[in-house]
Amino acid sequence: MQISTRTHAILDYATAGLALAAPRLLGAGERLTRALTAVALGKIGYTLLTRHEGGAVRILPMKTHLALDALGGAALCALPFLLDEEEDSTVSACVIGLGVLDLAVAPLTQTQSTPRVDDYRIFRPHEREDETSELSEEARRNPLPEASAADTARIVAKVLAPKVAQGPIIRRPAMMAVAESMDVDTAAVRTLQEMRDRYGSGPLMLKLPGYRQAILLDPEHVRRVLDESPEPFATATVEKQAALAHFEPEVALISHGEKRESRRRINVETLEPGSPVHHMAQQFLPIVEEEAGRLLDQVGEAGELTWDDFGDAWFAVVRRVVFGNEARDDRRITDIMVKLRSDANWAILKPRRTDLRDELHERIRGYIERAESGSLAAYMAEHVRSPEQKPEQQIPQWLFAFEPAGMATFRALALLARHPEQLERARKETGEDALADRPLRPFLRACVLEALRLWPTTPLILRETTRETRWEKGIMPTGTGVVIFTPFFHRDDQNLSCANTFSPDLWLEDDPEAQGFPPQSWPLVPFSGGAAHCPGQNLVLLLTSGMLAALVGEREVRIREPERMPPGSLPGSQDHSSLRFEFGGVGGNGARGA
Repeated sequence: MQISTRTHAILDYATAGLALAAPRLLGAGERLTRALTAVALGKIGYTLLTRHEGGAVRILPMKTHLALDALGGAALCALPFLLDEEEDSTVSACVIGLGVLDLAVAPLTQTQSTPRVDDYRIFRPHEREDETSELSEEARRNPLPEASAADTARIVAKVLAPKVAQGPIIRRPAMMAVAESMDVDTAAVRTLQEMRDRYGSGPLMLKLPGYRQAILLDPEHVRRVLDESPEPFATATVEKQAALAHFEPEVALISHGEKRESRRRINVETLEPGSPVHHMAQQFLPIVEEEAGRLLDQVGEAGELTWDDFGDAWFAVVRRVVFGNEARDDRRITDIMVKLRSDANWAILKPRRTDLRDELHERIRGYIERAESGSLAAYMAEHVRSPEQKPEQQIPQWLFAFEPAGMATFRALALLARHPEQLERARKETGEDALADRPLRPFLRACVLEALRLWPTTPLILRETTRETRWEKGIMPTGTGVVIFTPFFHRDDQNLSCANTFSPDLWLEDDPEAQGFPPQSWPLVPFSGGAAHCPGQNLVLLLTSGMLAALVGEREVRIREPERMPPGSLPGSQDHSSLRFEFGGVGGNGARGA
């Protein structure tokens, strides 16, 4: 009797959870605990990537998944004997038992999942019969380099899986903590450096039977893909559509043709990406300062600032800016977004809560109809020309994007707290003498951009080809998924001398070469790029720099656990939700050092 793929998926998550919990409950040694944690994180990651009922981003064939299970099972069986730690027999038996379970279940599991109405293939941005459609003669004769099966497994396990496990739509705090403890991003960068050395500049095709997937290794290729989006590199990939359908199925990002252009147009007209300072800055900045002041009062004279406290203040700012002052205490709309984004992490695995999604859209429509003066919703209402533009489905993307903006602000605060000289430079943009050009705050904006470079909040930029494309080393077929792993380019210490240091001047100098990286050729893309560049970049930088200015201007700030932010060698992975800050006394005019 064979085990169904659905049952196998349940077993995957159960055994991964057991591998995380067992060593801690049974008092295993540190090395075994870390090893089991790595195995569990990898298993969760490739399970989320598997083409079965438990997959969130369904790119990994079931046969490949079962092969990884068998390899992992063998490794678990050997693990207690490979470590030079004395372990209790119960702990060893538990580890070996998990390994035997994987080895036993793998050959008994079906290799095809049951077809579903919402199978990922219906989300394709172009039509073809299936993923194995015939290649052109030229593509057959001139294929791109392909990673071996072993190297493909390494890329999936070390680069893609950890990011999916941490949460592509909303972060999973437990996984973020594990990722920081293991510095998984540094390991991912090292893996891709090895692949570049082995296979050249790429693009590198992954050996995934029945699915075409490429990963970029060359900066010029990144620029090309971003510049040539959405045609032939479509933004409406299967993964995005499956996830975003939970809360914004008709957002511009996953729309096509004229609908995409029309919906993006009202985003651009409202968010004003071409203007460094939004025309409503003088309405928005007092909101930021007021909420930051409340936050500092809450922290107290020598209290502690946590991510939860900061997040509450930040989303009060977001609701007031987007919807108006009447929405300040509308935590329901934020809670709905959290629930739907949590569902979206599981893509098609989790049923869509259409009642909750309808409530979200109805609340947003209410704010647009009431159009409180000085809000983005009111300004958007002036630009809506057709119901097909679906303004109530464009705004959830803003709410979604503002959380990563808050994450970047919190990390930028940590960077400034650990770099006193840079903190002094930041404070020069907060005093009375800086009021004349207060909205721009170029250095504080640079600090936020640098936090986004060091720890990208969009680590996987995804595209999919709508036709064959020609590259230096071969032809990329139609329907190929393209991955840009942004930490690889942002933290590539083989090419960037500043890869692992806090270097905000990267974003200020006209001559980037003077700052240690090639001019105009290295893709630092915290807000993506090309035609699909985030239209909210300047608005985000306006609000985040304003929040930083309010927090560092008149108080001494220190980060607890400063060893987590060594100035000369910053970690590749960073869990923002566990950062803690202490604030000291008032510094008068804001020029007092920390």
